[in-house]
Amino acid sequence: GGQAVNIPVDLEVTVKIDSDPRGASVHLGKKLSESVGTTPLEIGLKPGEYAVFLKQPGYLISSKKLLAGPKKVATWKGIMALGLRITSVPSGGEVTLDGRKVGTTPLKIAAREGSHTLKVVMPNYKDKVVSFKLSRGKSNDVNAKMEGGLFSMRTTPPGALVTVNGRSLGKTPLKNVTVPMGQHKVVVKHPGRRPWQSSLKFDDKKAVDAELSMGHKTWPLWL
Repeated sequence: GGQAVNIPVDLEVTVKIDSDPRGASVHLGKKLSESVGTTPLEIGLKPGEYAVFLKQPGYLISSKKLLAGPKKVATWKGIMALGLRITSVPSGGEVTLDGRKVGTTPLKIAAREGSHTLKVVMPNYKDKVVSFKLSRGKSNDVNAKMEGGLFSMRTTPPGALVTVNGRSLGKTPLKNVTVPMGQHKVVVKHPGRRPWQSSLKFDDKKAVDAELSMGHKTWPLWL
């Protein structure tokens, strides 16, 4: 009786988060944080500023900084944009979407729902044109496999690393691997064997089929 007692209380404020379309998972603080629920969501938070991220399959991540104050309810409705992921083999192709340049592969961009025409251009490869339809509710990926020369290589012993102009094609045996057209430097290396290199010409009319017996073993010099 007669004693004053101070009790600290952490008050929470209401934050309302929605999205179009609904059903997006809500993440606070970081994109990789655990989801705190799905939209529409009403959640109690301590007053402060929060980074909010909305994720949904087939859409780009939508984000916003929300200030949760003690005097008003913080609300946000995120408009989800359809996401289009574009890759090519090999990568580095210049991409034009519906006549507009959008970047080089690999890339992820926002695009409208419906039919589209995509063109990928790379030096020494045929231009690749892909028609596709972008729709809601699924992951939208387009992979353009560039067309050029075809190269097959076998070595004795197998397991040699093959590069064309410094780009690795993998280890032998290789069969019908796509390579850039024109005259290019081919290098074949095998552990403990003498490397082989030559200039080969590739085109889209005839495949290059090569077989190579690697040189003698190279032994280390022991002192």
